Amino acid sequence: PHGACADCSGLGVEWVFDAERVVPDETLSLKQGAIAPWARKADTYKSLLAALAKHLKCSLDTPWQDLSAKARDTILRGTGKDAIEVTYARRKTTRPFEGVLRNLERLYLQTESNLRREELGSYRSERPCESCGGARLKRHALYIRLGEHSIADLTSLSIAEARVFFEDIKLDKQQMQIARLILKEIQERLGFLCDVGLTYLSLDRGA
Repeated sequence: PHGACADCSGLGVEWVFDAERVVPDETLSLKQGAIAPWARKADTYKSLLAALAKHLKCSLDTPWQDLSAKARDTILRGTGKDAIEVTYARRKTTRPFEGVLRNLERLYLQTESNLRREELGSYRSERPCESCGGARLKRHALYIRLGEHSIADLTSLSIAEARVFFEDIKLDKQQMQIARLILKEIQERLGFLCDVGLTYLSLDRGA
């Protein structure tokens, strides 16, 4: 646990709002509900979308697929420090736009409704953790190497590959004195797993 990646809690994956799920039909325009999680509350986001279209100099009637890459990215990921002017109930407010994906993430974390969280969760997908790249460990744990291999490299090997690696490993006299007992145990356990036919498993996925 002490070596686990803090961002994914050692799972190697994270759940994020997926642009392809948020905009499942690129033939639709913003006005037609291209942003699926906002489509059911069109009136709520009407003024915001109009302000975005004005800021990006595009039309609400343009199909999503025909919007420029910059416009699509700004809508999904926000305007950064650039503020847009939005009119709510005849009152104007000027502020940066956080982006659809961040908006959904914020709503997901803030809602106390399980039903709402489940609904929003349908727009999320699993991806490798950005911090550890799926290795599941903190960076300083990955700095520790056995030869040229990190812990993550070794645990991604199949049982058969790992057995060959630990049987062929080359250590000097001092290193062998330190590692002798644990190497013996590793080799015996890998040998047992091979003997019972589990050579195809990887160390981090079921062994």
